[in-house]
Amino acid sequence: MSLELKGVVCSYSQKEVLHDVSFESDARLIAVVGPNAAGKSTLIKCMAGQIPHGGSISFNGTEIGRVDQTSTDLVGYLPQQHMSAVAMTVYETILLGRLNHIRWSPSEEDRRMVDHAMTELSLDRIADKQINELSGGQLQMISIAQALVKEPQLLLMDEPTNNLDLQKQLEMFEVVKDLSEQRGLVTVMILHDLNLASRFADEVVVLQEGRVYAKGPAQGIFTEEMLRDVYKVSAEVIHDRDGLPHVVAYGSLKHT
Repeated sequence: MSLELKGVVCSYSQKEVLHDVSFESDARLIAVVGPNAAGKSTLIKCMAGQIPHGGSISFNGTEIGRVDQTSTDLVGYLPQQHMSAVAMTVYETILLGRLNHIRWSPSEEDRRMVDHAMTELSLDRIADKQINELSGGQLQMISIAQALVKEPQLLLMDEPTNNLDLQKQLEMFEVVKDLSEQRGLVTVMILHDLNLASRFADEVVVLQEGRVYAKGPAQGIFTEEMLRDVYKVSAEVIHDRDGLPHVVAYGSLKHT
């Protein structure tokens, strides 16, 4: 499994947001980190084919990320916003993920894929509940299930921990990591929490002002120098017994 970006550029209203973003990775779970306005959400939207861009993005040698791409089954995309609280059941909402496959009515295969995803994510017990009755953590799992029923090979998640408490964040990461391994998925997720990225990601891409500042395992790139350069904070990096870095921030350098 290989993800490759070459010279990706993107502009909004003639303002360039991404500048020659290039990297290659064969990691299973990739975290994209960086401060606000670094271009993280723009990058993942380019990968998902949501917005036009220059340069090339490919997965296992197949070009992805084109706005005019007719088949998007290779990629599953979870945006930042939760799904709308419309009057639909959990089952019906997940079934929408099979929309590109459904002709006149859902097939047995469509229903089998939904049942399988719901079992994997322990959602079968709430299949008949209305989604407007559910918690943020449950909605996030439903969004993941909706993406999985497409059977993607690449899963893109934009800030999936938003509005989740610590327990739900950890549960979500454990589920995604297990699913990535069991299904052979490559998962790319945007994160703000560097310590979660350190714990769960196989590889980290650090963005700064629309450019790749560093890429690699967290152990090598989460340094006090990186935190000063990219995040403009005074911080200490402590390594745990497994050698994983843990960031302890002390204050903003902009106010010193």
